Amino acid sequence: MLLTGTFLTLFFQPSMTDVVYHGSYHSLDGVRMSEAYASTLNISFGLRVLYGVLLAIPVVGSYLAFFLFGGAYPGNDIIPRLYILHVLVIPGLLLALISAHLLIMVFQKHTQMPGKGRTNSNVVGQPMYPYFMAKIGAFFFFFTFAALALASTFAQIDPIWLYGPYTPAVISAGSAVGREAALSG
Repeated sequence: MLLTGTFLTLFFQPSMTDVVYHGSYHSLDGVRMSEAYASTLNISFGLRVLYGVLLAIPVVGSYLAFFLFGGAYPGNDIIPRLYILHVLVIPGLLLALISAHLLIMVFQKHTQMPGKGRTNSNVVGQPMYPYFMAKIGAFFFFFTFAALALASTFAQIDPIWLYGPYTPAVISAGSAVGREAALSG
């Protein structure tokens, strides 16, 4: 989170200002869109999923989606809110939780199973640094690398570049289609 948050700080533009897109995705070349949307297209080729997940939450899902997005999808508030969450809140929370965990570990020590030479006042075994630090660090690095490699190979999350920027004029309520079918039938 700290690395990707730093990346977003340098390259993402959380602005609803209109710009004309001239990026690497040629199907949208010359289309007017928000600067945030153009920035998202330039950073990666994936937000509609979050809206659907929120709507799927029973009872409060539609309220949460409306609050988070600042209205119906795509809303005006989601980009700045996610940006601040990603850059400041979540990394700060992770840093605080990790610091609290390490402080608790320093004062309370790890628990140990009963055995020869083990009492409530001593800890028998390998030290956390450097033995466990290197072992767990390598394990999590390779586990994370493998999970990310598998996910990037086999999963695609909502290709936003296929939809283009949001334009309310092209959306229909479906009532005209039903009326035309009733009149022709």
